[in-house]
Amino acid sequence: MIKKFNYFFVIFVLAIISVIKFINDNRKDYFFRHRFDLTNIEYLESYTVEVLDYSYNQLTISNNDLKLEPNQTYALTNAANEQFIFAFSSSEIKDNKIFLNNLVWYFKKPLGDIENAKLSKINLPTKIKDGSVKVAMLTGQFGCCMMHGKKFRYFWQEKNPNVQFKGTEKDVYSYSYYGGAAANSSSLLKESRAIEPADVYVIWTGRNEKNSDLLANNIQQIHRNLKRISPEAEIILIYPSPSPVPELDENISLNVKCLDALDLKGIKKIDIYSLFKSKENWQNYYFDYEYALSKKAYLEIVNLLNDEI
Repeated sequence: MIKKFNYFFVIFVLAIISVIKFINDNRKDYFFRHRFDLTNIEYLESYTVEVLDYSYNQLTISNNDLKLEPNQTYALTNAANEQFIFAFSSSEIKDNKIFLNNLVWYFKKPLGDIENAKLSKINLPTKIKDGSVKVAMLTGQFGCCMMHGKKFRYFWQEKNPNVQFKGTEKDVYSYSYYGGAAANSSSLLKESRAIEPADVYVIWTGRNEKNSDLLANNIQQIHRNLKRISPEAEIILIYPSPSPVPELDENISLNVKCLDALDLKGIKKIDIYSLFKSKENWQNYYFDYEYALSKKAYLEIVNLLNDEI
């Protein structure tokens, strides 16, 4: 009798897990289907490829002559005419193979073997109206490119569909921003001189900078440029996040002190450095591994930003 009970209990637990996974997958699928118009996909160019391997965040193909663009949208079509849409943020060629890394499947990922397939570069049009709040983010790797950072704008628009992102770069979810993985305050200063008008500017930098005085000076000049271009815009400065690595955190703390001392009229400051550190066991709560912010961290930052606009 006990064995029979255990058997049905295991079946029940597995069923609950499947339902939860189905609901979560549908939520993601609905968000993408709400955003993109799948009936008007524009196919720009196509290639025949051999799919050697794939996972939830990587695709390996054999045609190493291809010049594929990071953060561009592609469609992979198998022999059964099933289509799988994706984008990736980095790639490498090794042993006559192309590894597409940091990849995101937009609606669903393939199941089973694909082998020979058609790979198409596509333009995936949006079907939602532009939000009324124009947001321009000036950010380094934490705001665009590192693990959950790729979903930073995705998380924000999921919470507030009224935001519309501006910029010269695109993340893997096709949201625009200024900066990039290697951006620092000096490169963001150059961007700020010709940035387009916006209702809200978000500045997030300073984590990896060694010269605190230069950082503070650059932020002052960025603030001045943004005010010149959009005098009525809200400007939000996000402090760099702490680091679980003591040697790195010591330098970050110096940068935070410099930013805290800045007296910039009209700028709003979000001190995630102090906020994160105030939580017990913050290293495990706000970080995945020692170098990347967790999903919980980004959702908290999104809430803080959304409260300011």
